[in-house]
Amino acid sequence: YDAGGLPEVVQHGVTGYLHPVGDVEGAAASAVALLRNPSEWQRVSTAAASDARTRFSEEAIVAQYEALYERTLATVDTSPLRTPPFVPAIVPSIAVP
Repeated sequence: YDAGGLPEVVQHGVTGYLHPVGDVEGAAASAVALLRNPSEWQRVSTAAASDARTRFSEEAIVAQYEALYERTLATVDTSPLRTPPFVPAIVPSIAVP
């Protein structure tokens, strides 16, 4: 169905089929069409597997995380850290000025 994260993963007509939530007849028709047409099923399956290997490979995901970390770190306040107003008693080795 065309809901949640599925539209980010499935490319309608290329790597699968998306239908509005509740369109059971449309989803069933797409499934039956694939089952009745082995060459179309093969085309969609091959495209979906290739797309998944490309977009969700280790290299692609690591690059996305690195970009996220870089954007996040670019917004961090780098001014000198302040001493917390108190140190809990469970850490007796830290002296508070």
